[in-house]
Amino acid sequence: MSKTPLLPWSDVLNLTRPFDRPFGSGAKAELCMEPSCEKMWSSDALYFLMVRHGAGYLYKYQNGSSLPIVGREDRSIASFSLHGTSLVITSSSCDSFEELILIEDQVERRISGWNDHYYQTYSWAKTEKRYFRSSTDDVDLEGWLTYPLSYQSKERYPLVHFIHGGPHAAWGPAFSFMAQLFAAKGYFVLLTNPRGSTSYGQSFSSVIDGDWGNLDMRDILSGLDDAEQTDSVDPQNCYLYGWSYGGYLACWIATQSKRYRAICSGAPVVDMCSDYGTADITLANEWEYGASPWSNAKHLNRHSSLHYAHLVETPLLMLHGESDLRCPIMQTELFYSALKRLEKTVVMIRYKDESHIFKKPQNLVDRYDRILAWFDYYIAKGVTVD
Repeated sequence: MSKTPLLPWSDVLNLTRPFDRPFGSGAKAELCMEPSCEKMWSSDALYFLMVRHGAGYLYKYQNGSSLPIVGREDRSIASFSLHGTSLVITSSSCDSFEELILIEDQVERRISGWNDHYYQTYSWAKTEKRYFRSSTDDVDLEGWLTYPLSYQSKERYPLVHFIHGGPHAAWGPAFSFMAQLFAAKGYFVLLTNPRGSTSYGQSFSSVIDGDWGNLDMRDILSGLDDAEQTDSVDPQNCYLYGWSYGGYLACWIATQSKRYRAICSGAPVVDMCSDYGTADITLANEWEYGASPWSNAKHLNRHSSLHYAHLVETPLLMLHGESDLRCPIMQTELFYSALKRLEKTVVMIRYKDESHIFKKPQNLVDRYDRILAWFDYYIAKGVTVD
């Protein structure tokens, strides 16, 4: 039997390498349709999606070169379909739901109308893109700041800072239900892409591998510094929320900083050693964390918030699904137990039959309600931060 591969590597052509960006959409709306297509051949051309600076673009490869043909920085394309000269994309922006857009002769026309009632009935908070630099080494960074729906220039408002999961993911100009929800409740909402995020190149994304909680935390706090330059942001009322890797970083920041008045962490990892072999991505985590428990437990402990639990001063709400295989619930149990033993302010909520990504509508609503209630409580309490 011949061992010659049907397609030898010498025949493989990497079409996306020149862009140093990940292939695929990746920048979808929080409420979205399932992506139907991220690549397709049409005649002698290959069409594919790629994300840059958080926004999904449609590219075309033909005659030895690839170029973006549809896309802009204020919206994100999640999928597409091409038939002859007619192109349909699904896209959203910070202030519009995901919609179907027909493009013919370079003219765009929205062909879906299922959200028209909401556009006509409700107002949407405005969002601006922010450009800032890391306070430690001057690296260029980006984020999005959504204004309170009731914004008045002479008033001061609380701010909630969201950390995305991954860590190799990214916020972008896509519709965020949570951002609009908090804005409607009178909050500024800050979404930032720290180092580790995708769509800014491989070195930007991989620099935190084996070094979680260092450059990424500094970038998060630099984003907060930038947002606080907005006169209407109340620096005494800033709050933090993250899920998955965002939950890890939220817990880590709770041990390292007092910048936030209260924090909510969802589905975190707080102890890298015990996470080894209990999560469903063990080998990936070994690479991300930078070691295995037997090769360098000291390194894993040095980057695990559990080992700094005694430093936590910020009130912490912890949320977790009992059936989570990606970040097992024992991680939240460990941190909750440690903080309770240390007589810190901490609350834990368990969600039965929920995995890493919540599916039940009643639990999604409950999660939103609890996060809002947690932050609202500390606003009403009126205690200042050191």
